[in-house]
Amino acid sequence: MSTVYLMLSFFFVQNLLLVFGLGMTPAFREGMAFRWRTGSFLATALLMLVSAMAAWGLHALIVGYLGLQYLRTLVFVLVLVCLIYGTRGIAWRFSQTGTGNVDSIIMPVNTSSATLGLMILVSGQGLGAVEALAAACGGILGYGVALFLYSEVLRRMDLEWVPKPFRGLPLALISLGLIALIFMSVSALLLPGLR
Repeated sequence: MSTVYLMLSFFFVQNLLLVFGLGMTPAFREGMAFRWRTGSFLATALLMLVSAMAAWGLHALIVGYLGLQYLRTLVFVLVLVCLIYGTRGIAWRFSQTGTGNVDSIIMPVNTSSATLGLMILVSGQGLGAVEALAAACGGILGYGVALFLYSEVLRRMDLEWVPKPFRGLPLALISLGLIALIFMSVSALLLPGLR
């Protein structure tokens, strides 16, 4: 399987937000500044990339080798907690405004299930190191694009008149469904030619 195919597959078909419903963070609610959303996504992307590669290494070298697949999720959660605190420390050192800003950026990372979902998806596919890296990058980019599209749709819908029965959750679900439909149709056009 080519790395481009794998990356596009994780971007479009195995999208963490649209297919698995993982990672709906409060960071992308309406009214948040674009710069703040970008910083929050970059912190999440860094954590997702490092944790996916750590999960691949742990699964390939330790958990899979010893036949302890039933402990995989527990090990991944423990590794994820350590990585979250490491990411928080790194972000705090590079922050110029102090810990308050870092905590507000890292907080959505703490509640995000997308990171753990990506760890489980990458480790469970039996991929090599380069393929796992490509899958992680595709998953991160797909998650980010879907989140930005979703937040932009919600922001623009706040400016328009919406009938009362469609406000709130119904509009959010319809928006996610339409974005998922777009992702699936693009993947149906691109992926068969790459196999």
